[in-house]
Amino acid sequence: AVDVVVSGGLAFIADTEAGIQIIDVGSPTTPVRIGGYATAGTAYGVAVTGSLLYVADDNAGLQIIDVANPVVPVRLGGYNTSGRASGVTVNGSLA
Repeated sequence: AVDVVVSGGLAFIADTEAGIQIIDVGSPTTPVRIGGYATAGTAYGVAVTGSLLYVADDNAGLQIIDVANPVVPVRLGGYNTSGRASGVTVNGSLA
């Protein structure tokens, strides 16, 4: 299953081996891909808060990506979990 989060007219898609895809859905009849990021692992889950995208990236753990400029997302950091990360939820400053 593909995980999708919509925020501010953008859809952030966990696209497994392709990483993440960022789609402008401001006009639902003509969605347009505006960016993406090839993560180190297999992206299974996404959560967004503000301009930060949190990605559950399977064996690569948690990835944190700055999407302030969704055309050119930038990896800020990550945490290599002890197991496989398959989903992520953000609550305040905790993922």
